[in-house]
Amino acid sequence: MDLKEIVLKELENIEELKDVKVSELLTFPVDNTNGDVCLPCFTLAKALHKAPKIIADDIKAKITTTTFSKIDSVNGYLNFYLDRKAVFDAVMKNMVSMEDIGSTNI
Repeated sequence: MDLKEIVLKELENIEELKDVKVSELLTFPVDNTNGDVCLPCFTLAKALHKAPKIIADDIKAKITTTTFSKIDSVNGYLNFYLDRKAVFDAVMKNMVSMEDIGSTNI
């Protein structure tokens, strides 16, 4: 599971994004002080008839998860800062259990 997939999973129940291919919009910020994954809301503005900043604020208000240590809405960008421990735990759940390591019956 990559970082974009983690963000996509959290955004899949946001009503405004139901008809949008969010996976094509997610990017990685050039400067990591702006988060781990970024959703620019500018292309959503035309379809949703709202300013990008308002869209980012609205989406942020609807996210109720602990996967992120912080989510910032800055000038039409929604910046996701992943909670490293939560991501690690999610990845470990998807891995083979420790008793299967070294086994040929995986």
